[in-house]
Amino acid sequence: MFECVVAAVPLRGPASNPVRCYDETPASNARREYFATRMKVAAGLSPRPDDRPDKHERRLLRQLRGRD
Repeated sequence: MFECVVAAVPLRGPASNPVRCYDETPASNARREYFATRMKVAAGLSPRPDDRPDKHERRLLRQLRGRD
């Protein structure tokens, strides 16, 4: 979605090997950065509770979501 494949990785090895097999275009780089920015903004806008729900609250949340 974001990169162009240049070569296939022949063997398993360190993560630096597959990185060399991708060549990202400037358009792809801009799209990836735009997507990352949107994800950060969306994460900042979503409400986060102060603490984790307890067993009873989790059960109620599952019922609200229809996951009984």
